[in-house]
Amino acid sequence: MLSSHPHILLVDDEELNQDVLGRTLQSASYDVLVAGDGEEAWSILTDPATPPIQAILLDRMMPRLDGMGLLARLQQDHRLRRIPVILQTADGNPGLVAESIRAGAFYHLTKPFQRDLFLTIVEAAVKERLDVEEVQQRIDSAARAATLLHHAEFRFQRTEEGRALASLLSQACPEPYDAVLGLWELFLNAVEHGNLGFTYEDKGRLLKERQLNQAIEARLAEAPYRDRWVKVTYQRDAEGHLYTIEDEGSGFAWDRYLDLDPERAFHSHGRGIAMARHLCFSELSYQGRGNIVVARIKP
Repeated sequence: MLSSHPHILLVDDEELNQDVLGRTLQSASYDVLVAGDGEEAWSILTDPATPPIQAILLDRMMPRLDGMGLLARLQQDHRLRRIPVILQTADGNPGLVAESIRAGAFYHLTKPFQRDLFLTIVEAAVKERLDVEEVQQRIDSAARAATLLHHAEFRFQRTEEGRALASLLSQACPEPYDAVLGLWELFLNAVEHGNLGFTYEDKGRLLKERQLNQAIEARLAEAPYRDRWVKVTYQRDAEGHLYTIEDEGSGFAWDRYLDLDPERAFHSHGRGIAMARHLCFSELSYQGRGNIVVARIKP
């Protein structure tokens, strides 16, 4: 019987690190595959017999193919580039962190790290991947009628409704798997930080306490949050696919999140807008008080 536990690929050339990190992950119910360098990791990732990998824990400095080299290969492979990569580094230099962000690593850990922080980061990365896999399954099983869509308006309140809408709207795009990831991040932000008013610090604390879902449900039942909606307008024209997403919150300092600050690279969240902007959309901009975001995918 195949394991139902998430699979983590641990890439590290130090046997002690393989042993310690592997046992820590296994104690948290993860199945661990181990590679001693980037070349071995690439062989595992491209082997058809390898089970789906939900996250990669990657050492930066290794022989043969190092962490940055493997990141470059991952970004060139459509099947693999969306697997969240947690980069381990002994140097938290902002310049090096920024370099790895540009290369595709959106999670970071500085050695040595605490067990609780380590598992919080891994859990956040795995959840991100599982969410994307679920939405991709919906895309694959849904009708292709969405390709006929030219103009539509929608509204929703709950995160699961946003996930369903993201899967629907992405089907009209030439690269639905990229579109769904970007739309889902923007919809999630509109609910959590927009309508429900959770701050960046609130979300970090709730993730650490594993209470985010409960807090969302509680706030959805309270006034004035229960009466707020996220409004989405879709328009297709000669310039591609245009999405306008508006929440009823008080807005936020969006300019801080268009690019991933190296200081936030070690946090369990806060990378969704930057990822959507750089990886999923041709254009992305905020309007008003930060409660309106406009995103375009060009043909």
